[in-house]
Amino acid sequence: MPYAAMLLVVLLWGSAAAVGRRLGTDLSALELSIWRVAIGFLLLLILHLLTSRKHPKSFSQPKGGMPFQTYLRIWTFGIFGYGIMIWLFFCAARSTLASHVVLILSMAPISTLLMDRLLGGRGSAKSFISAGISLLGIAIMVAPSLSGSGASLIGDFWALLAMLSFSLYTIGVKRYSNGMSTLQVNLHGMAAGLAFLWLVLAIGERKFLPAGFHEIDQWTQIAYLGLGSTGLAYFLYAWALGNLAVDKVVPFIYLQPVVGVLLSLLWLGEPFSLPLALGMGFIAAGLLWNQFQTNTIKNEVLNRG
Repeated sequence: MPYAAMLLVVLLWGSAAAVGRRLGTDLSALELSIWRVAIGFLLLLILHLLTSRKHPKSFSQPKGGMPFQTYLRIWTFGIFGYGIMIWLFFCAARSTLASHVVLILSMAPISTLLMDRLLGGRGSAKSFISAGISLLGIAIMVAPSLSGSGASLIGDFWALLAMLSFSLYTIGVKRYSNGMSTLQVNLHGMAAGLAFLWLVLAIGERKFLPAGFHEIDQWTQIAYLGLGSTGLAYFLYAWALGNLAVDKVVPFIYLQPVVGVLLSLLWLGEPFSLPLALGMGFIAAGLLWNQFQTNTIKNEVLNRG
């Protein structure tokens, strides 16, 4: 079941960039983010209420209650994963090619492992090789953005920052969610991200509610992003992390660029250029090298034992 869940996550996340770009610019990136997170939060809240009635023991807190520090950490990482990341995602989706967004976000496995190592986790210095290879792919891919190609350097930069925010969220959930159910982790994280986005809207744009859409297809697209790519996908991703080792989960993310690029080419009609092909090749090589190194280190540890 965890593997089937990750395949669905890949489909939902891989299609998000194309759907996000189709939404257009009627609403600000911040308003789109609030709609997406709010819809996803509503879905998980309903699931939580239904599940807690049928299985109340699965939501019971440890004796003495959950430490406040645990909640604080989940809220903090939720701001990065559900607030900043999704805001940056829409900033990128409206200003650069969807194929660029999905390819840059596909580097999340490398970014997550490197960031985890920098924050004290286990890892090898050889992991930086895979990062270098993939970064070279990004450099090749975004080079045409400097002279204009339907993409933009700032949009690619937003996508890179979104990827880093997602990596930080992944590390935080894996490290500090012990004792909390998947639904609890996502509800607390999503609530924190939504509160952050609403606060920025109130202070930055002096609004208390985001604007609505005028077309039914726009409502359908934001509902898909909120219910599928946010609520369901993040829930399944966190659930998979709780049932599988990280090195078993991240290889599935490698399929995300395949789905995203195909949708960008076939649905949005984006050009399949030589820099895009070369960039995708280098990013894929970096991801494969990263997985090879992960398996090698794991086998060495097992052989020593």
